[in-house]
Amino acid sequence: MPAPTVWDHRGALSAVFADGALGWEYPGTDVLVRRVAGRTLPRDEGFLRPASDIVGWLQWCDCGRRFQPWIRVNGPGEQDVAARRVCSPHSSPPLEVIGDITDGEWLAHLP
Repeated sequence: MPAPTVWDHRGALSAVFADGALGWEYPGTDVLVRRVAGRTLPRDEGFLRPASDIVGWLQWCDCGRRFQPWIRVNGPGEQDVAARRVCSPHSSPPLEVIGDITDGEWLAHLP
């Protein structure tokens, strides 16, 4: 069996919902849920959920690695990046705050 390659390590920084569903596409004010119960859904089975239901964001990888989650807080005064608590007024993750951190964590786990 060939050794794993970078191509075995696809993933995304995804919106997380209280029931564990993940989504990483943000049409309008909703999130397209693409992963449920550890299974990536076929494109035609994805479904929309309101961005207001997002509880945080999680970087994950096809290799099975799940990184430490980011908790969504209600306002900038509650944000604490060191404690992985971030505010985003919209559905997508606040990449200007956590993008470099999550990219670095994902890159560090590659073979």
